[in-house]
Amino acid sequence: MARRSLKQTFIAAAIALAFVPLSPLAGEPAGGERVTVAVAVFDNTTGVAEYDWVGKGFAETMTTKLSALKSLKMVERAQLSEIEKEIRFCQTGMCDADLAAEAGRMVGAEFMVLGSYQILKLGGETKMKVDCRMVNVESSEIEAGKSVSAQGAFEEIFDIQNELAVDMVKRFEVGYTEEEMEFVRAPETDSIAAYEYYTLAREAPEIDEKMRFYERAIELDPDYAFAHLGAAGVYFAMGLGAPYGAGETGADEDTLMDWAVYHAKMALYLRKNLAEAHYVLGAAYRKMGMNAEAAEHYRTYLEMEPDSELHVQRARKHLEEMK
Repeated sequence: MARRSLKQTFIAAAIALAFVPLSPLAGEPAGGERVTVAVAVFDNTTGVAEYDWVGKGFAETMTTKLSALKSLKMVERAQLSEIEKEIRFCQTGMCDADLAAEAGRMVGAEFMVLGSYQILKLGGETKMKVDCRMVNVESSEIEAGKSVSAQGAFEEIFDIQNELAVDMVKRFEVGYTEEEMEFVRAPETDSIAAYEYYTLAREAPEIDEKMRFYERAIELDPDYAFAHLGAAGVYFAMGLGAPYGAGETGADEDTLMDWAVYHAKMALYLRKNLAEAHYVLGAAYRKMGMNAEAAEHYRTYLEMEPDSELHVQRARKHLEEMK
């Protein structure tokens, strides 16, 4: 296989930001080993394609919320794509605990979280019910007493997510701080429309489409930190040139890097503990020749996210090269 160029490597890293869980708080747990967890896309048992995006959004949000706990290590989205077929089969309800456990072993998880949801219109109101079950990878069994569920009006989707996340933290029986739980309870946004566009952006295959969805999410909720972070990654990738280039923006590379920096800074302003925002700033400043600023953000990223399999080695390599 041909070795990728430096530019291709940069671009792959930037685009990967749109697919990996976002780690708000990082570091080692106060005591004991970290538990490795993988969250699969939730299954839409309603069967209405209009709501398919919800399952992807729930998996993303649950991963992000759980990643706030230092005692948990979440499997990155890029790794989960390697077992997509196994996960999709499990989501049909035809998968037993053995197969779910095998999928978990393939990505080094100790627990697989499988979820499903129903959305029904009753008496002029749209209702939602979400269920999660936890598969112990070592024993290949569904953990008894550790399933969680929540329900309510669809307009209460963020309350439902928070209830599920808090209950799941308790089921894992790991230590946590009040700061971590504050993040778990905090909604990403208060706009369902912005949340839908953000989720669509994460899944969109084309970079122009990603950009449009992220910008629409930000337009609907200017304080949506994760949408700003996603936009930063997209503009950074565009600023690297081929194969994406400026896309529909028509902007030059310097302008695109400025936009990447702006959105990454906005993400940090809105949520100071977003480690990936520091990575984007490090990479963007390095591209702009601002090595001192780049090194500062790379170091901060490494302090916050010491064991991410996606970016840590690259950040360390760039720091070494800038000495």
